[in-house]
Amino acid sequence: LRKNLEQLSRKYNLSLNFSGIPALINFSFKSRYSLGYKTLIAQEMLKLGFLASTSCYLSLAHKKDILDSYLEALEKPFSIIARCEDGDSIYKYLDGPICHDNFKRFN
Repeated sequence: LRKNLEQLSRKYNLSLNFSGIPALINFSFKSRYSLGYKTLIAQEMLKLGFLASTSCYLSLAHKKDILDSYLEALEKPFSIIARCEDGDSIYKYLDGPICHDNFKRFN
Protein backbone atom coordinates (compact mmCIF):
# COMPACT_ATOMS: atom_id res chain seq x y z
CA LEU A 1 0.00 0.00 0.00
CA ARG A 2 2.78 2.42 0.86
CA LYS A 3 4.36 1.97 -2.57
CA ASN A 4 1.00 2.74 -4.22
CA LEU A 5 0.48 5.79 -2.02
CA GLU A 6 3.95 7.02 -2.94
CA GLN A 7 3.11 6.60 -6.64
CA LEU A 8 -0.16 8.50 -6.18
CA SER A 9 1.61 11.31 -4.35
CA ARG A 10 4.20 11.59 -7.15
CA LYS A 11 1.43 11.66 -9.76
CA TYR A 12 -0.04 14.75 -8.07
CA ASN A 13 3.32 16.21 -7.00
CA LEU A 14 2.47 15.94 -3.29
CA SER A 15 4.89 15.24 -0.44
CA LEU A 16 3.85 12.66 2.15
CA ASN A 17 5.23 11.55 5.51
CA PHE A 18 4.72 7.90 6.44
CA SER A 19 4.72 6.19 9.82
CA GLY A 20 3.70 2.83 11.23
CA ILE A 21 4.27 -0.71 10.12
CA PRO A 22 3.07 -1.87 6.67
CA ALA A 23 -0.20 -3.30 8.01
CA LEU A 24 -0.94 -0.16 10.08
CA ILE A 25 0.29 2.62 7.86
CA ASN A 26 -0.30 6.31 8.51
CA PHE A 27 0.42 9.15 6.13
CA SER A 28 0.28 12.91 6.33
CA PHE A 29 0.94 15.70 3.90
CA LYS A 30 4.04 17.86 4.20
CA SER A 31 2.01 21.06 4.15
CA ARG A 32 0.74 23.69 6.53
CA TYR A 33 -2.74 22.53 5.51
CA SER A 34 -2.16 18.88 6.44
CA LEU A 35 -5.13 18.74 8.84
CA GLY A 36 -7.37 20.30 6.22
CA TYR A 37 -6.22 17.69 3.73
CA LYS A 38 -6.84 14.91 6.25
CA THR A 39 -10.37 16.28 6.72
CA LEU A 40 -10.88 16.48 2.96
CA ILE A 41 -9.81 12.87 2.48
CA ALA A 42 -12.27 11.66 5.15
CA GLN A 43 -15.06 13.78 3.64
CA GLU A 44 -14.52 12.80 0.01
CA MET A 45 -13.86 9.13 0.70
CA LEU A 46 -17.09 8.93 2.72
CA LYS A 47 -18.97 10.34 -0.28
CA LEU A 48 -17.52 7.43 -2.29
CA GLY A 49 -18.53 4.81 0.29
CA PHE A 50 -15.23 4.50 2.17
CA LEU A 51 -14.83 5.17 5.88
CA ALA A 52 -11.25 6.36 5.49
CA SER A 53 -8.72 8.90 6.61
CA THR A 54 -4.94 9.03 6.58
CA SER A 55 -4.57 5.79 8.57
CA CYS A 56 -4.95 2.36 7.01
CA TYR A 57 -5.45 -0.76 9.09
CA LEU A 58 -4.97 -3.63 6.69
CA SER A 59 -5.97 -7.25 7.15
CA LEU A 60 -5.95 -10.42 5.08
CA ALA A 61 -9.48 -9.53 3.99
CA HIS A 62 -8.12 -6.61 1.97
CA LYS A 63 -7.61 -8.28 -1.39
CA LYS A 64 -6.17 -6.58 -4.46
CA ASP A 65 -9.58 -5.50 -5.78
CA ILE A 66 -10.41 -3.73 -2.51
CA LEU A 67 -7.05 -1.94 -2.42
CA ASP A 68 -7.39 -0.99 -6.09
CA SER A 69 -10.84 0.56 -5.51
CA TYR A 70 -9.51 2.40 -2.42
CA LEU A 71 -6.59 3.83 -4.40
CA GLU A 72 -8.87 4.75 -7.28
CA ALA A 73 -11.16 6.60 -4.86
CA LEU A 74 -8.17 8.50 -3.42
CA GLU A 75 -7.61 10.07 -6.84
CA LYS A 76 -10.36 12.65 -6.24
CA PRO A 77 -9.13 14.06 -2.92
CA PHE A 78 -5.50 13.91 -4.07
CA SER A 79 -6.38 15.92 -7.19
CA ILE A 80 -8.15 18.54 -5.04
CA ILE A 81 -5.19 18.67 -2.66
CA ALA A 82 -2.85 19.22 -5.62
CA ARG A 83 -4.97 22.20 -6.70
CA CYS A 84 -4.81 23.55 -3.15
CA GLU A 85 -1.03 23.18 -3.06
CA ASP A 86 -0.99 25.22 -6.30
CA GLY A 87 -2.86 28.08 -4.61
CA ASP A 88 -6.54 27.10 -4.46
CA SER A 89 -8.22 27.42 -1.04
CA ILE A 90 -8.83 24.20 0.90
CA TYR A 91 -11.72 25.89 2.70
CA LYS A 92 -13.91 26.06 -0.40
CA TYR A 93 -13.82 22.24 -0.64
CA LEU A 94 -14.64 21.43 2.97
CA ASP A 95 -18.23 20.78 4.02
CA GLY A 96 -17.48 21.32 7.72
CA PRO A 97 -14.74 22.23 10.19
CA ILE A 98 -11.17 20.94 10.03
CA CYS A 99 -10.43 17.95 12.25
CA HIS A 100 -8.46 18.30 15.48
CA ASP A 101 -4.82 17.32 15.64
CA ASN A 102 -5.18 15.21 18.79
CA PHE A 103 -7.69 13.51 21.05
CA LYS A 104 -9.54 15.84 23.42
CA ARG A 105 -12.23 15.02 25.94
CA PHE A 106 -15.57 16.76 25.57
CA ASN A 107 -16.48 16.58 29.25
